[in-house]
Amino acid sequence: MRVIIGYDGSEQARRALNFAKNLLIPINPQEIEPLRQPDEIYIVTVINERKQTPDQVVINKEKAKQIQLDALGELRGYSVKAEIVEGKNVSDSILNVCYQIGCDLIIVGSRGLTGVKGAVLGSVSSELLAKTKVPLLVVK
Repeated sequence: MRVIIGYDGSEQARRALNFAKNLLIPINPQEIEPLRQPDEIYIVTVINERKQTPDQVVINKEKAKQIQLDALGELRGYSVKAEIVEGKNVSDSILNVCYQIGCDLIIVGSRGLTGVKGAVLGSVSSELLAKTKVPLLVVK
């Protein structure tokens, strides 16, 4: 199974990553499920594509690299690829990667905004739910 984890280093994203570790099959699954292949995990970190100075671009890319290195460390023993994507919309960027690689599942964390706050601020998980054509797992 090919799985995308939308990862920004937040507490919510870390919860989603930890949940995924318990759900997915590592590289050496023989003792767990001998007939299943290891899952392929894609860590996707989106950098907001907006007007930035060249220094800001470098700083944001370095932050994204560090965020992904932390996630890769958590997923030792799994088949993992990391991708930094620049985009104006986080959910669209995640979906673009998903459709390019033919992912089977998207896993994201949720900030748990409800009511007026949720309606005004919106959320990546809500937008993904409205737009995706593949299963979406939202971890609280």
